[in-house]
Amino acid sequence: MGVVFGRKTVSAGAAPKLPPAPPSPNGGISGPLFNGIQYVGMVSPPGTFLEGMTSPMPCQAQSGASGLRFAIATADGPGYAFVFPDFASIWLHGEAAPRPQIPTEMIDGRVRGYGAAVTEMARDA
Repeated sequence: MGVVFGRKTVSAGAAPKLPPAPPSPNGGISGPLFNGIQYVGMVSPPGTFLEGMTSPMPCQAQSGASGLRFAIATADGPGYAFVFPDFASIWLHGEAAPRPQIPTEMIDGRVRGYGAAVTEMARDA
């Protein structure tokens, strides 16, 4: 099952130890998926700039939906991007809760190919 989105096992102030962000500008993830998560970071208050993403790991929403979790590097520090069929969200380390869920339809309307990239990535995971 992996990680459950929306639940945290460490205190809000403690950030888990992660390997450093990859040196490449996009961490190996590119195209519509990277651009879509960049959009999620920018529209999720207070907004942040995505600098890199690592390969996905399976995760599950509290609703039971299967999704993917990416370790991300942002201008405000490391965190996670959660991508599900119906929404995406980011959760930076040290924040008490994930940022708002951005509907996939909204992201796909602004980032051409995002929905197809999510479907393809989920199929390959």
